[in-house]
Amino acid sequence: MSIAALLWALILALSAATSVRGMPRSMLGQMRDLHLPSPLMRPAVAWAHLATQLLLVVGLVFARGITAWVVGGAGVLLAAIYLVLIIRARGSVCACLSVRPRPITNLTVLRNVAILVLAIMGLGWTYTGLVELLAFVPFAVVIACEVVSASRHYRV
Repeated sequence: MSIAALLWALILALSAATSVRGMPRSMLGQMRDLHLPSPLMRPAVAWAHLATQLLLVVGLVFARGITAWVVGGAGVLLAAIYLVLIIRARGSVCACLSVRPRPITNLTVLRNVAILVLAIMGLGWTYTGLVELLAFVPFAVVIACEVVSASRHYRV
């Protein structure tokens, strides 16, 4: 397990936590905001997505060896899908990674690029020393994007 995998798991856990309270309505709302096709707008799909996030969290934290690579690959695929969805939904509003909806801007796209980089870094490689700490760079970008986005949106 790497720091990158742990940080990616933390982001996934946060995403799941912001959705779980109003499930499946909350997840369906996010899916609608991201303009997913209507066949995917089903409670079962929302629950499956939440379960996938939670399984990835557990896998990223506890998996070892080849299993870590499989879980990491699934995490990269999910992060890439999130990025494509965010790019497609630019200009819309979504409660992605938060409980309150915010506009999807270039800052949101940057955040998701950083998430994808973090997911790739957490694939299953074992880093040592200072290289391991590089995972904090995309994580810091994610946090900075969220802070700036929230401050812009909630300014009174």
